[in-house]
Amino acid sequence: MQLLRRYIIPLIAVASVFPWIYSKEVLAKEKVRQWQTGKLMDVTSRDASRLANGTSIVILYWTYTVDDGKYVWKLQRDTNRRDRPLDITINADVQFAIEKQDAYLKDDHGDEHKLSVQSKAMKTP
Repeated sequence: MQLLRRYIIPLIAVASVFPWIYSKEVLAKEKVRQWQTGKLMDVTSRDASRLANGTSIVILYWTYTVDDGKYVWKLQRDTNRRDRPLDITINADVQFAIEKQDAYLKDDHGDEHKLSVQSKAMKTP
């Protein structure tokens, strides 16, 4: 009985509180994005190599051009040469969100991908 009071009961108390604390931390970290709808106008790629730890690494830069009606956004995704472009349809509506210099783009399956904002240009009338 002494063992039960000394070790087991405090352990059960801690174990019952931990999931509640952990779930609050996880929920607090989830960010609600301000999704916009735009039209994916173009996808281009270019490659560049750089030296890292004495090894040449080829990086492929994918640029996604999105028109939201007011601005034209150039969003960039840096990948390895083996990576493929996002599964996304050109000249179709696309969901995207902008947060400072980060951008998030949803592909045709609804999966979210992080990109960087390269430019934002006001659309000319």
